[in-house]
Amino acid sequence: DANGQHSTGSIMGDKPAAKRMMSEPGYSFLAYESDSFNLGFKDSQKFLNYLDDEGLEWVIDWYQFQGKEPVDVTETYYRHAKALVSTVGSEEADWMFKPLGLKVEIVPQSGFTQCDQHAFFKVLVDGKPRESMLVRQFQKGGGTIYESRTDEEGIVRFSPAKGPFLLNTVYMQPGEGNERAEGKDWISDWGSFTYACK
Repeated sequence: DANGQHSTGSIMGDKPAAKRMMSEPGYSFLAYESDSFNLGFKDSQKFLNYLDDEGLEWVIDWYQFQGKEPVDVTETYYRHAKALVSTVGSEEADWMFKPLGLKVEIVPQSGFTQCDQHAFFKVLVDGKPRESMLVRQFQKGGGTIYESRTDEEGIVRFSPAKGPFLLNTVYMQPGEGNERAEGKDWISDWGSFTYACK
């Protein structure tokens, strides 16, 4: 929040994951980075559909280039989630447009809390803007999923609309040689941002 970062004091298994009293008016971010989760894909088509949905076509191209079939694929993944909460009458402040330091982070840009304005966001991977990342916008109560890719500065834009919204993006790497992959074929980092406009 405006006073810096604070530990929630929660422990694994808490439901809800954290509780925090907002002692002052204004906006606050809640951020969470998970431990690893491991999964396997026995169904090759399910894996391909997942890659297509999340804008990871380059992985499909990799299998084709290698002449391999995506059979019994394994993956380890991590979540990097951020949510915006506020009190009534909150106003945007400069600190809201700065990254918190998540490995994959969706950073809002000025004006995103106004429903009648285009909403801009910057996608960072390890603190650096990442080009061509697919960002999907899920609107509560809406059946349409809006998608946009980041430009060379990591910026993505969505048209004016009423939320709440969930933004999602996935960064994927080969697992070979990466300790965080824990011996799996692929490693993915899922960044998300939940917010509402007014």
